[in-house]
Amino acid sequence: MYAYIRGKMRRCSPTAVIVEAGGIGYEIHIGLRTYTEIQHRDEVLLWLHLYVKEDLMMLYGFATAEEKEIFQRLISVSGVGPNTARLILSSMSPDEIVQAVHAEDVHAFASVKGIGKKTAQKLIIDLRDKLGKTWEAASGVVGVAKQSATYAEAALALQSLGFQPPAIRKALQSVQRELGTEQTTEEVLRHALKLLTAG
Repeated sequence: MYAYIRGKMRRCSPTAVIVEAGGIGYEIHIGLRTYTEIQHRDEVLLWLHLYVKEDLMMLYGFATAEEKEIFQRLISVSGVGPNTARLILSSMSPDEIVQAVHAEDVHAFASVKGIGKKTAQKLIIDLRDKLGKTWEAASGVVGVAKQSATYAEAALALQSLGFQPPAIRKALQSVQRELGTEQTTEEVLRHALKLLTAG
């Protein structure tokens, strides 16, 4: 339902922020990694996940699309809720989580406060197949896009149009070399689309 939010940061703590966008203040739960990234900013772009359970609705926000992707993978594991996933992401980077899964490193997960050996083993087993080509493709796009909110928005728009991550990454890299980062999303999209549809 929500992809991201861009707006003024009105309050910031290690666990939650309030972002004003369109005259509405959104309370968004965050982890320590995101807090470290955004704590001194006046305006932020956060990638969002809406968590719904029975009569509970909560927004979780992330400084990068990689964090959001991994968070969604983590909470897909039975018995792992959003608070546990947020704790893992506060202790390990997205790449460290992927590496731990592929290396079957139980200790890496068990070293996170509140994660026992059985839960660590379950995370590895359940995530092994989920963190494959999909993660590689997504991280390839945001590897360029996360450098600025403008390029992040452009990457998201191009993905929604059906372009593949490798092609998007190549086009955005070309646009970035030509235009730099001080461009509007519309300008970046226009130039990227020319490259993607040429020939």
